[in-house]
Amino acid sequence: MTEKKYVFTVFILFLSFVSIIECIIGILQIFKICTSNNDYFCITGTFFNPGPYGCFLSILGVLSFYHQIGILSHNMNLLDFLLIEFVKHPIIIQLIL
Repeated sequence: MTEKKYVFTVFILFLSFVSIIECIIGILQIFKICTSNNDYFCITGTFFNPGPYGCFLSILGVLSFYHQIGILSHNMNLLDFLLIEFVKHPIIIQLIL
């Protein structure tokens, strides 16, 4: 692995870790375990507004997805990976609800 790819991988893994922590804080705010940073919105993460919080999580979700495709593309066909991802998540959401 080249140094540039290694730095990118470490950066993406760090951002993924930060996004997981942000998601946990958001979930704790939903259940009123943590307080929100804004009196008008119940979910803000560590931000003061839910708009930047949602943008942050969506951008990191796309970057993590891109990185995961890059890692798995050597071992798995992209179409197979996308079918697994888009079938797995609705099933998990239905099981949770």
